[in-house]
Amino acid sequence: MYQAPIVAALIGVSSIWRSLGLALERKGIRVPLFLHHYGFMYGMLSILFYMSLSSMYYDVMVPSEWLDNEAVERNVRRIMAENGDNDSLELWRNESTMVDFPGLKTFSLTCPLWVLLTLLVCVYHTHLHINKIRYKSGGTVGMLCDAPQHDQTLTVLILPLVYALMSFKSTQRIWQIMINHIPVPHTSHDTSTVMFNSYEERKDFLLEMYEANFMVGDIYETIALVTFGNLVMGVLKKKIDKMKEIFALKTKDMEDGEEMTAYIERLVDAMKTLTVAGVKLFALSCLLQGTYNLIISTLAYEFPDFHPEYFSNKLGVMNDEGVCVSDCPGLFQTEDMKNMTHYFFLGAGFIASFAAIGNIMIIEEDFEELLAEFSPSLKFWGTKILVSLAFLQSILISALLTPNGWSEIQSNLLYSSALCFECFLIASFHIKGWDAEEIWYGDYEIEGSKDEKRQPLLPAESK
Repeated sequence: MYQAPIVAALIGVSSIWRSLGLALERKGIRVPLFLHHYGFMYGMLSILFYMSLSSMYYDVMVPSEWLDNEAVERNVRRIMAENGDNDSLELWRNESTMVDFPGLKTFSLTCPLWVLLTLLVCVYHTHLHINKIRYKSGGTVGMLCDAPQHDQTLTVLILPLVYALMSFKSTQRIWQIMINHIPVPHTSHDTSTVMFNSYEERKDFLLEMYEANFMVGDIYETIALVTFGNLVMGVLKKKIDKMKEIFALKTKDMEDGEEMTAYIERLVDAMKTLTVAGVKLFALSCLLQGTYNLIISTLAYEFPDFHPEYFSNKLGVMNDEGVCVSDCPGLFQTEDMKNMTHYFFLGAGFIASFAAIGNIMIIEEDFEELLAEFSPSLKFWGTKILVSLAFLQSILISALLTPNGWSEIQSNLLYSSALCFECFLIASFHIKGWDAEEIWYGDYEIEGSKDEKRQPLLPAESK
């Protein structure tokens, strides 16, 4: 089952669910805290994880006898013989076999464990924040609409789980290349029927789905970054509002005092817009890339008869001059188009990411003292580190492993398997970086507390 478009749809539904839940609470209709958008996401992601485990077992481990080298090659030979594709056997051996990489194969098999642990850590951390909402204001059962800072934080906390699940699905795509098998949809895991007619076709399609999974992860990454930017500006606005009150008192008797106060208000609003603008540009870049890849891959797989001249992923039959004469790939599946879109989105994402990170870091550095209670560095790197790790790993693999004979398939397996483990570490790090006990959330430990350190930095109505 191809989950990338499903997870992308869940992200959109979750946004609508969040708005609906908050709207109901503002009208006085109490919504159980576990039924809000984060509960929906955890429930659906848990179901998808279970389905991924089922697919892993029946579609990969059963036919390959848990990636046993002899069983894998036997299965590959059988499928190639059925397809009349025996000429691809040597190519498969050169780039997809794991005979010389037993450690990598074993490490990849630990991916389900890291996803499960990431799920448990994220749920536990979310529970800590929900308890702060539930017992807000001296034990009175609170509502999500009264804790906007916790609400936005809960959106960020789901990020490692989304990325871990997508990394796990990408690992499965590499396993499927290794065993040369793509199950036919709606065949109850029948291993005797396969998609496509050759190893090359299966590999190209599975690599597309491999990339599409990470595009969905990047989409949620941008949502987390936008949320982080809004939280930073919310904390900063609270401090600046206090300064504005002092300034207004001192200038109230001046002729242009009100005008000066109005300019300060406009300056703060402009700063907020510019701070989040870079993040939104990065979000748009990732959204466009993810949407494009999902559409191209999904139409090629789920709707092969829909305008094949544009979306067909067949390799085509070439004549002696290298010109396709039969079963030609669609326009968006041609090598030239793939290269053009790849470098276009790579350049757009590179520029947008610099703008996003640069804008936030400028605010963080220039207003470090005002943001001290927010601990922005821990939160920023806890949110941004996934993209940084992915980028760094790509460079290290290209620089250290590819020159030493690692194929694209072997390198991709290491990349996706490592990210599954790293998502667990990031989820654990979030417990410290996004501590539910921090005072900037605006919670009251005890109603009427005289401890000034526990006074709220942000009022409940602040956004």
